[in-house]
This record gives sequence, C-alpha cells and structure tokens, in this order.
Amino acid sequence: MKNRILFYDYEDIVQIHKINGHEFGTKLGLRDLKVIEKMCEGARRIAAQQDRKTRLYKIAAFYACRIKESEPFKNGNARTGLMTAIFFLYINGIDLKSDSKLAEAVGVGKEKTIDPLALEQVLCSLAQ
Repeated sequence: MKNRILFYDYEDIVQIHKINGHEFGTKLGLRDLKVIEKMCEGARRIAAQQDRKTRLYKIAAFYACRIKESEPFKNGNARTGLMTAIFFLYINGIDLKSDSKLAEAVGVGKEKTIDPLALEQVLCSLAQ
C-alpha cells in the first residue's frame, strides 16, 4: 500500500460529476466552484490526523458529506459525493468490497453490491 495519499483537486470532482450526469441522465451544472475548492483544501488538512487507513476513510467521508450538504452542483450532489468517496478510497488502495468491516456495515452481501444509503450513513458518521 502506498504511503502517499492521492487527493482530488476541483477539476477531478467536476469530472466525476460529469460522469455521474452522463451515467444517470442528470442535468449538469456547477453552482459554486469555491465550495469545491475549499473542500479540497479541507481534505488535505484531515490528512495530518491518525493512522493512514483512518485518515483515508475520514477524507472519503468528508468528500461525500460536503458535496451532498453544500450542493455545489445543480443536480446529483449525493451521487457525486458517494462516487467521489468511493473513487478516492480506490485510488488510495482501498476496495470497499474487500474491507470486511465496512462491507458488513454497508450491506455488501454475496452479490457484492453496495447499499449507497448505508454507505452514506457510515461515511457521514465518520466525518463527525
């Protein structure tokens, strides 16, 4: 596992929103770029805390919850937040389906599907 944490910049999150929009037929539109820029800075501040895995989960939670709560896009903020969190963990070496504690918490069963509402609840509880 890498020691260096890979972070998003605002352009990455806008791109994830575009993917989300094309995948789910959401109308695209940016409401507030400054919110996304501040969120990216905040994620980097979290990186100075605790062990690497805990930091990664907290940063993922921060991305998911901040995007949903601050609504920087006109549509699809909750989905974009979850996709951002999942991709963040993945690019930093954590596959949600192979993390048994998290998989159990978010309802990943034999079919290996993730319950997005449960994932959102777990991530937001970590962000507190």
